[in-house]
This record gives sequence, C-alpha cells and structure tokens, in this order.
Amino acid sequence: MADFMKRWSEYITKKALWYEKIPNDIKHSPKFHEETATRINEVIQKILSEPPSEEQIVTIQKMQEEHNTRYGYDCKAEAAFVEAELNKRYKS
Repeated sequence: MADFMKRWSEYITKKALWYEKIPNDIKHSPKFHEETATRINEVIQKILSEPPSEEQIVTIQKMQEEHNTRYGYDCKAEAAFVEAELNKRYKS
C-alpha cells in the first residue's frame, strides 16, 4: 500500500496535467486532500469490483490446469495480473 501511495503521489504531482492547473493554496487545503482521497477510493473500489471477463476466466483456468497452479482472482484487475504472471512464468 505504501508503494501504491508513493506511485500515486508521483503520478499526481509529476504526470497529471490537471494538477499544475490547481492553485497552490488549494493544493495545501485539507479539504482538497480529503476530496482527492475520496475520489481515489471511489476509483479503486470501481476497479476492484469489476468482475473478470469470461475470456480472462477461460484463459486463466486453462493455464492453471496445464501448470497445476491455483492462483485466486476476484476482479478484472487481479485476473489481468494473474494472467500476466502465468504468461511470464510459463511462456518464457
């Protein structure tokens, strides 16, 4: 989580074009940080609640059967990670 927050902070302050348009007094406002945190939490919740696609499920199940693995995944993002890991491990 600490690594995630560090990367998110770097993204906002160095890569997000909208951040430089915000006046400094607003950037230092606790309300701004609360609203930003709320929005981040909403986006994370949305990402973590989207179910894996049928294609992801089929692909992962096939690879797991072939390699006798049992990686769990509950959302589309986790499925993408598991699929990438399986591909990396077994297609190299």
